[in-house]
Amino acid sequence: MRDYGKVYTRFWLKQNVLSWSDSAKLLGLYLLTCPHCNLLGCFRLPIGYVASDLNWDEQQVAKALSELEQDQFLIRCEESGWTLIRSFLKHNPIENPNQGKAAFRLLKDVPADFVGMASLLKSLAAFQARLPE
Repeated sequence: MRDYGKVYTRFWLKQNVLSWSDSAKLLGLYLLTCPHCNLLGCFRLPIGYVASDLNWDEQQVAKALSELEQDQFLIRCEESGWTLIRSFLKHNPIENPNQGKAAFRLLKDVPADFVGMASLLKSLAAFQARLPE
């Protein structure tokens, strides 16, 4: 678990974010900073966790997740709960080989058939020099 999450102030100025419902805005911010998020921005997140953390019912969570997925903020497998924040690594780059090792360990936990795996691997390619061979 991370101690903090980085959120750029421009988050609030992006056209797509401005068009989101208030629930989607809060959920997007939650996903970037929640205790379940990790170095990859790819993590298992059952709807019940979000509902409990935000004190929402599961229907509200599902609706906001769907809105964020439709706007391509995230990729999510509803069955397993695995979630990828699409631009996470763009704003939270892997900065050194030690982080690369940690990222590689986290990658091993992501199911090979996760619908967002190709997108995650594409994002990680930019940091190939910092990842173990």
